[in-house]
Amino acid sequence: MSEEISLQFKNILHSIELDDIFISKIAYKIEKMPENGDIVIDLGKKISEPEINQNKIAEHISFKITIEQNEEKIMSFQIEYKLIFDILSLEMLNKSLETAEAKKFFLEYQIPKFAWPFLREDFHTACTKVGMRPITLKMMK
Repeated sequence: MSEEISLQFKNILHSIELDDIFISKIAYKIEKMPENGDIVIDLGKKISEPEINQNKIAEHISFKITIEQNEEKIMSFQIEYKLIFDILSLEMLNKSLETAEAKKFFLEYQIPKFAWPFLREDFHTACTKVGMRPITLKMMK
């Protein structure tokens, strides 16, 4: 990342403050109980365009997790979070979001990073609710 892109990304972070995060959709289903042995976890994510008004920015991010064992689907888990940020400087935010690379880095890297601890907890809890041994997702780096 160039120095200019890095500066614009930092300006985005300095322009906002996380106010709230909540689940807007959740669904999970177990197909069969896993057996002893290795499982495969597949994770997908989808991020929306930010919704900006005078003093708030809203962002939606959804995750889809599929667990397989021996090439059989064991469990599916889908969740969507809505993140609400207070805008501390609308002018600086708008200017920084004009830089496509900084905006892309913010949406594809920083938004998942904000939501990740919540995803880890919600997925862990969902595994327990369907009767599976709880699975803890690895830390996001």
